[in-house]
Amino acid sequence: KASPHPHRGIHTNSGRWSCCTTVCGTLMGLGGLLMLLPMLLVISLISTFCEALRYLFCLNKYVVAFEDGNDEQVTLVLPAVATYIFWQAGMVHYLCEHFDTRRAKIVAVSSGAVCTMALLAFEAAALKGNCELSKRQRIRQRATEIFRETENATTHLLTSPIGFVARLGTALDGVLRNMLPEEFDANALGDRVRIGIRRLEGCFPPALMPDVISEFSTKTELLNATAISSHLGLIVRPFPVAYLESKKAWCCDGVNVYSFYYAFEYVSQLWFGIASRAAPAKIMNGLDTVYALLNCGVIRMMLPRRGKTLWVTPALGNKLRTRFALRVSGYWTARQWQHGYAHAKELHAQGHWNLLPQWTEEDCEANHEQSLWAAHVDEDFDAVYI
Repeated sequence: KASPHPHRGIHTNSGRWSCCTTVCGTLMGLGGLLMLLPMLLVISLISTFCEALRYLFCLNKYVVAFEDGNDEQVTLVLPAVATYIFWQAGMVHYLCEHFDTRRAKIVAVSSGAVCTMALLAFEAAALKGNCELSKRQRIRQRATEIFRETENATTHLLTSPIGFVARLGTALDGVLRNMLPEEFDANALGDRVRIGIRRLEGCFPPALMPDVISEFSTKTELLNATAISSHLGLIVRPFPVAYLESKKAWCCDGVNVYSFYYAFEYVSQLWFGIASRAAPAKIMNGLDTVYALLNCGVIRMMLPRRGKTLWVTPALGNKLRTRFALRVSGYWTARQWQHGYAHAKELHAQGHWNLLPQWTEEDCEANHEQSLWAAHVDEDFDAVYI
């Protein structure tokens, strides 16, 4: 059944999977995982051992913070949330509609890096575009365009729980190419945006070590870094690593799911007293804590030692559920975006975003109230709230 309630311009004509598709696809996915499990277990143990050795013998420096920072600096943290990427995008959509995020620094990994490109696109839309629309309406219009482009690029991949496996990368590249405006100046970002990746280090022992990209001379470099940060081998793309020209190295997703070192990483952070910064208790929820643990290794390298952080993740308020990891139908992606928007609104009511300046009333008013888009979005503005 198609989603009946447009929400902030985000709706889809895609229906739910049938019971047969859901059950068969899930069983096939679990069956494939069981077949690959022995190989994946060996790879994970080797990866864990090699990463531990590189730290043990000081072949890689253990970086506890990107910079010292200052107490007034606000940093938005967008961690990897896997298939909850559309939820995270909905949160970013709400955030940009209601707050001026341009002075906040951004720390992002994997899905968070992709959502950061959406955030930058919304900021650009707020400043430029149809003068007959308010900033909020221009952002909402751009959000609808991005969702439509993403839906069109991925519809053929979301026909079953495992339809996207190893095929998502090409679609993602196409979406990223069109997300930012042609005239976008990546060099002007300075070190505002920090994207977490893993870089293949050394010959003995070789290991995928966390790294950060914080300067981008061109838009292409920025988009390439985003694509690498979300390069999850065997899941998003068929190959484990890809060559990143700006780093002159083979790199991949900032989160290494093929390693158990994240458990040692978290213990190390507890030892150094930095766990509350890179993996705070508010995003640790039962079994879903694994998301926070997988992210903490690369995030601790990107955050400043001082300052204030605002997390943008469905893990806040225990909204993130591991059991829905394979729920990636076209219907569910739209619902995720809607839920994420609603979630950010709930957090707004709780004061979570208060460190950011809100748009003024003038910013939220269109110059010409009778524009067609204004009429359309106003009709949907108070649609059924999830």
